[in-house]
Amino acid sequence: MESFAQMMADLDGQRLPAWLKQAEATDLPPLKSLVNGICHYLAAVTAGLAMGASFDLLRLQILHAD
Repeated sequence: MESFAQMMADLDGQRLPAWLKQAEATDLPPLKSLVNGICHYLAAVTAGLAMGASFDLLRLQILHAD
């Protein structure tokens, strides 16, 4: 899980496919459930990782526009 947390913190979606394969190979049902959920929404998760910082900036601009 540490590698997943680091990938999220780094907003590095390029590591996601390898992490998913590694996590799927474990014997941990909760981790496999997480993998299934991520795979179901893979495009959204990948996009979120790709735009993370820019999305935060956009959200701040919208909040301060009011």
